Amino acid sequence: MSARPLFLYGTLLDPAVLARQAGQRGLAWRLLPARLAGWRRVALRGTPWPTLLRDAESATEGAVLRTDAAALARLAAYEGPEYRLVPVRIQPQRGPLAGGCGAMLGSAAMRDAAGLSAFLTAMPGLAGALQAVAALALPEAWIGAGFIRNAAWDALSGLPFGSNPPSDIDVVWFDPAGTAADDLAVEARLGAALPWSVRNQARMHGRNGDAPYPSTLDAVAHWPETATAVVARWTPRGVEVAAPSGLEDLLGLVLRPTPGFAPGTAKHGAFLQRAAAKRWQARWPRLVLHADPPARPALPEE
Repeated sequence: MSARPLFLYGTLLDPAVLARQAGQRGLAWRLLPARLAGWRRVALRGTPWPTLLRDAESATEGAVLRTDAAALARLAAYEGPEYRLVPVRIQPQRGPLAGGCGAMLGSAAMRDAAGLSAFLTAMPGLAGALQAVAALALPEAWIGAGFIRNAAWDALSGLPFGSNPPSDIDVVWFDPAGTAADDLAVEARLGAALPWSVRNQARMHGRNGDAPYPSTLDAVAHWPETATAVVARWTPRGVEVAAPSGLEDLLGLVLRPTPGFAPGTAKHGAFLQRAAAKRWQARWPRLVLHADPPARPALPEE
């Protein structure tokens, strides 16, 4: 973890708690009063502990702490795996603040589709990508795979956001008349700032050796891992999540093949090769490998 300044807004504002958990005395003297605009302090669902939610009309009062990486690591351990470090911009009440600042946001509510939706909404890097795709109004367009999987597993493992960024951002959509050139055109419209990978799922069945897919979500159901087969999109009602194989494995840190990649199928070897090549269990040590697919197909999570 980098030794960036940390925005405190909860129990760590107590000098005794801060000194005990950081393992250093006198840290309270280093606190710089600050205000975080665009965020509202709320109780983490199901707990008495505070967290922050994005709210353009609100602001949260707190303080900024400058200390070393060892102390920050101890503070992150105190917060636990339910919290993740995210970059924020604060307004110090006195004195300059060079560089960025981090804040620990709770993700204990990430137990279901609503919690995952709230997580995706709260993270600017994720919400911005979802909004960019939604602005194009492509038919049946979603973002999924490592874009969601890696961010969720980082948060659930107590790692700062961006610890394991995806190699690309998988945008899937559906147009039976679409071509490969259309995918490239969509990538161009999205811009080069992010590693977009756009694929029209109406034509991907041939490459994957499957029967034609009738929809984007049917195509997603044929992806190799249950935790990979999760997609989201930005809507006027908020972030919508769909998971043809359910969310239990993604949120439970389980690596499991979908039915098409189960033991005994022609594609099971591809599942094992992916797991080894991507070193998922090394990157997320709490991840558990299950060779068998889900007992029965799950309804989409929405």
